[in-house]
Amino acid sequence: MNKSVIGIGNALTDMLVNLSNDNVLAEYQLSKGSMSLVDSQLQTAISKYVAGSPYSLSLGGSAANTIRAMARLGITTGFIGKVGKDGFGEQLTNYPLPLEALPIKVDETVKLVQGAASMLLPDVLGRICGALELDVNRMLAQSFLISADNAHALHPNHPEYADANNAPVMGGGIVLKFSANQRYCTDGVSAAIFRKVCGKADVPVQTFFNRADTLGGSTLGNISLTHVSVPTADIGLPQLAMHSCYETAAVADAGYLVSAMTAYYGSTLEMTENGYALR
Repeated sequence: MNKSVIGIGNALTDMLVNLSNDNVLAEYQLSKGSMSLVDSQLQTAISKYVAGSPYSLSLGGSAANTIRAMARLGITTGFIGKVGKDGFGEQLTNYPLPLEALPIKVDETVKLVQGAASMLLPDVLGRICGALELDVNRMLAQSFLISADNAHALHPNHPEYADANNAPVMGGGIVLKFSANQRYCTDGVSAAIFRKVCGKADVPVQTFFNRADTLGGSTLGNISLTHVSVPTADIGLPQLAMHSCYETAAVADAGYLVSAMTAYYGSTLEMTENGYALR
């Protein structure tokens, strides 16, 4: 069956553990209410610490969640991902979704899903280029990546958590996200290119900087770049209560994103002797 929209991504599983106190946060110096990337050693230690606590599983990943939402809206969808032949993989392949939204390939050699740190992205790009008889390295050299997630808007009840000079607001346009430690991938070049795209679409752009004295979030962009090194802009739509049960955002910003991405996919980026040119 032909699919109107195909998603390619990592099939992830979130484990939500119910804690009776904050001891584990203090033990491993984790900030409450924040999101932190951890290595496998710390992940194992935390898992042992909370073993026996009640928990629930939430299935998805950014691409899978998007495809699932579109399927529920009646759009014909498909999803390409890889899972291990284990308990988590069985939950994903057996999860009831409408319109065959998640036809997932099971690979017995994969025992652990590593998300953006896996080889899925370079493998898929390599196979696509191979099928089209293209040189994958030449294609990457003329590529540009947009890491599209969400962005923290200025919260009216907690303005102290935002950078006073770089606090985006809902309805103010797409947000370019910066971080000095590169947890966001945007730099001067990629920001200029994306602003040019938004200029073609007549879309407003805002700026977000992680506060230097507060641990901020991250996206999959900086992890993917360890395997696929191309100029990248981290962007997002401003919202309140990120990762909560009910996130709040502006309808206008969704329209801005549609316009900007339409202009993005309708443009050609060329590297000339004078720098990048957007056609």
